[in-house]
Amino acid sequence: MDLVDDPIPVGILSLPDELLLEIAMWLRPPHGFQPTRSAELARQRESAISTGALYALTLTSHKLYAIMQPILYSSFNETVQEVEELEGSGKATRLVGLIRTLSKNPALGLHIQYAKIISNAQDYVLMSGYDGFVDEVAARLRTRDDEPGQKAASYLGILGFDSDDSYLESHVFPCIHLTTLLHCLSPNLTSLSVIPDAQNSTLSGLYNKACIQDLDIWTTPCQIDIDMLEILRDLYSLALVSSSRFVLRAANIPDMQTGLGAMLSFRIHDLVFDRCEMAPGPLMSTIRQCDLLKSFTCRWGIPVDSRCLRGEPSIEHVDPMPIELPGLNTTLAKHKDTLEHLELDTLESEWVFDMDEEMHTIRSLQHFTSLKTLIVSGLVLFNDNESSTSSSSSETSETSESPTTVPLSSILPHSLEHLTIRVEYDAIVEGAFLTFLQHLQQYRSDFPSLRTIDCTWDPSPATCQKTLVQPFADVGVDLRLRFEEEEGKEELTSG
Repeated sequence: MDLVDDPIPVGILSLPDELLLEIAMWLRPPHGFQPTRSAELARQRESAISTGALYALTLTSHKLYAIMQPILYSSFNETVQEVEELEGSGKATRLVGLIRTLSKNPALGLHIQYAKIISNAQDYVLMSGYDGFVDEVAARLRTRDDEPGQKAASYLGILGFDSDDSYLESHVFPCIHLTTLLHCLSPNLTSLSVIPDAQNSTLSGLYNKACIQDLDIWTTPCQIDIDMLEILRDLYSLALVSSSRFVLRAANIPDMQTGLGAMLSFRIHDLVFDRCEMAPGPLMSTIRQCDLLKSFTCRWGIPVDSRCLRGEPSIEHVDPMPIELPGLNTTLAKHKDTLEHLELDTLESEWVFDMDEEMHTIRSLQHFTSLKTLIVSGLVLFNDNESSTSSSSSETSETSESPTTVPLSSILPHSLEHLTIRVEYDAIVEGAFLTFLQHLQQYRSDFPSLRTIDCTWDPSPATCQKTLVQPFADVGVDLRLRFEEEEGKEELTSG
């Protein structure tokens, strides 16, 4: 008898500790923000369920408590729903509750590696008895001899909370200070997702005290005012120096060159501008100041669903910034020997360029010797401005009528393994693929590592199965296309 057909029930407590730990790791909430408010709220609901499941397991037995508790406390996640439900209620936020718990039980702080902070300064100010909370935590920290306690107590002193009335005079205890205090109580906290507090004039307190390696910032509002611009300047001049991964979301930055500090050297390995409007100057300045960039992502445009995580998103028009792809190529060339992942997406951008002028593409990337993954929208590779295409020659072949600047074989780096193109499938794209296929059939050694090409963003004709998918498979490349069936159904087909 096959054992699979007659399974034997096994109690969870009889499983080896290694399997129980693996189960706990799968229940751990994921890190970072999602790109849109709707997606982020869905993730927060899932995270709340996962956290609840971990907490329930800690109550099952002493064995599961010992295994699950470190995983339960490894991540701290505030949710928009929780914060909005507490808004104006005078009740303490979860961040305040966590800091109170850590001040009582310092060993728990050693488990925390990631925190997502949704609440802000106003949420704290509206909490009834907030002055008593500061007294309570400060008194407990001063009696501790461990280093995290001493750091936290010292930070309270720096903020002036050793006296009885200094913090009461301003009636503000910014949430960003609570975040710094959380880091002092959690020495292993290295990953942080946070909404900058627009009511606070600077974030330097956090980044002078913390050693955050993975920093995910969702700015709000997307129309950056003077105070928020100062905060973002602090992010550039302080956070980037110590972080290895930096994500900035929904930021509208027309010009931040002033005050960036030309001599700063950023040690970032992974830089992401997600759904931002970045002027070419600050964008390229930041790239130029990075020392060892391995991954770069820039998605232009700020859709309404990405403009605000809390409250109603702004529907005001956001002026799009110009996109200078050739200049971006030249700037990224500083990292030509280290860059492994590149994503450039213009699909959400509302930038309108002059149709009488040539739209410049990214041009050749073959000087990038380590680039393995390339994810781009069609505008990055293809010049679809027909008015800029030379029509002097009437004897061009069918596959060369495409107004691309150069063929894919002259654009793609020889080290490439995976290519994703998000583009409306048309004759231009099909012609580019046919020309590239011909090149691979003759010179496969030019792209020895190329394994997949994904062009599933827009449906393609079913005839491409025979004319493109199978021929690409014959040369060892998995071309992924999405076809529309006659009934309106769509299917994903690859070689």
